[in-house]
Amino acid sequence: MQIVPPKPIKYMDFWSDIDSLITLPAGTGLPDIVIIGLPSDAVVRRAILTIKYSAKKDTSTADNKITAGIIISREKVVPGDYVVAIGLEDGEAAVAADAKEGGDVHVGNSDISGSESGITGNCTVQSAFSMVTTTGASIELYDVQIGVRVYFT
Repeated sequence: MQIVPPKPIKYMDFWSDIDSLITLPAGTGLPDIVIIGLPSDAVVRRAILTIKYSAKKDTSTADNKITAGIIISREKVVPGDYVVAIGLEDGEAAVAADAKEGGDVHVGNSDISGSESGITGNCTVQSAFSMVTTTGASIELYDVQIGVRVYFT
């Protein structure tokens, strides 16, 4: 009997265009990510969303931060529900009153593949902030970009 080794897991990264300014809190849509170039026989095993922004600015004249919220995603052409891609914790994007500070990168811990509306191959991914609350009136995020790392065999 011949033993066939398992296929290695490969990955590819895909990034959206940059949105120059997003203001929170709001049910704000994020730039779409076009996933193209996966091999035609690829089987998607996992997909993880990442968000990055170059700077954050308080516009409320008070110390400010995200207190709750999520980033949701779905395959754009599939009329299914969004899936939670990144949970936002109390204290994220913290910024001093009237200050503009450096940005950050948040990597999701939820697999957004394989569900009814998840990534299963080449597609366009739609994402949005949802249920975001802040301690101050608003936080501006600059040069926002969304990425997906797709693991496949």
